[in-house]
Amino acid sequence: MSDDVIQDNPINDNRRQSYRIETKAIVDVKVLADQVLTDQVLTDNESINANPHDYFLDSANIQLTQEYRELQQQALKRVKALSDDHPELGEYAMIVQKQLDVLVQACLSNSADQQQTTTVNLSPTGLAFSREKPLAMGTLLALRFTLLPEYRSICCFAKVTRCEQILAQSFEIGGQFINIDEHQQHIISRHMMQAEREQRRKKTDQTEGMWAERQP
Repeated sequence: MSDDVIQDNPINDNRRQSYRIETKAIVDVKVLADQVLTDQVLTDNESINANPHDYFLDSANIQLTQEYRELQQQALKRVKALSDDHPELGEYAMIVQKQLDVLVQACLSNSADQQQTTTVNLSPTGLAFSREKPLAMGTLLALRFTLLPEYRSICCFAKVTRCEQILAQSFEIGGQFINIDEHQQHIISRHMMQAEREQRRKKTDQTEGMWAERQP
């Protein structure tokens, strides 16, 4: 799987195109059939004149989750600073934070169980996913995908850059993100790094397990 990317710097372009992973996500796509994009409008937010969140009925819940995640990061910084001067208070604050995380994770897991999880191909600039019907090149999409297992969601517009039939009733769609912000880019990059570390860990465990089985 892959997705097309347009960048100004050819070196950065090559690196970003080659940097992609397969990962699990919950994907929701709204096809804006009346809008087909050209390269000229990829950097022009006003050409779309809409908010991608407007196309999803439960966006308020997703945005609340995002706000919680941001507050969580701020709280962790304060807890670390508190721990330096008051270790016991810092430890207690960390326990409270973990309790909140468990509750939020349980709620998110229950919600995710009611939605379909799929394997996608993710890069810093695009997403490839499968669907039953083909899409024309240049079709504008309102795209929301929730990265697992951390349940971080990205909601943005995307342009269809590729459509390939892979099965009788399955097509692989390559979508290029349109004007995602730095915070969204950070979420994607961090998820990709974490996923790569997990893949390397599993590979190491498998290698060590095979080696152990060969020992007399």
